Amino acid sequence: MDTLSVMADESIVEFRWDGFEPSDPDADEALYRLKQEGADAAIPAGPAHGFAVVPIILGAVAVVALAKAVKSFLNDMKPGMVIDAREEQIKITKDKSLGRGTVLFINKDGSTRLENPNSEKLTELIKSAVSGLKG
Repeated sequence: MDTLSVMADESIVEFRWDGFEPSDPDADEALYRLKQEGADAAIPAGPAHGFAVVPIILGAVAVVALAKAVKSFLNDMKPGMVIDAREEQIKITKDKSLGRGTVLFINKDGSTRLENPNSEKLTELIKSAVSGLKG
């Protein structure tokens, strides 16, 4: 997934969700929640050399569904998250330095915003981060 796809009618975005520890059950839970929201997502297999693999979730989903999955995950875990839209692919990372339910948004232009959003606000913030608009 090399490019960020943002379609005006469906607002589909490609994303990368990381920040998990090796064998982190949170990765499986995040993937499950994304798929419940209709995401085309997977955790690519790592090398089979006996090394611990740090899971990364790659996928594409509607912005509204991504916001719902992220918000439900945020509500159930202690660390907050960083949503970084500076690259072509949205990057979502668990961040233990942020409090529960807190999201640090990094817009395309590099500006940042710290929020504790509900699902609707999270959708708006992801859309504005992707488009480069300041919310």
